[in-house]
Amino acid sequence: MKQDYIVRWSEMARFQLLDKAEYIRAQANSDEIADKFLDEIVRLAEKLSFIADAYADERFHVFPLKNGHSVKFLVVGSYIMIAAFLPRGIDH
Repeated sequence: MKQDYIVRWSEMARFQLLDKAEYIRAQANSDEIADKFLDEIVRLAEKLSFIADAYADERFHVFPLKNGHSVKFLVVGSYIMIAAFLPRGIDH
């Protein structure tokens, strides 16, 4: 099992994640909660490196992270390219 994949977020995926964190910040009125959400999503996405071999077929896949949030990703060589952050409640 290869575990040395590098996880990269596309600009669009990073924007989607930050947009969701900003929404959480506004709803909770708390920078701490929003920052914790960001850190946890990034940490969970890093775990893709443990299972990326199973998805190295040059196709996009959706991987659930937590509470209905997911990422759309593609394995390319030694990289896991996260193309989109899919917040809960969004049809994908």
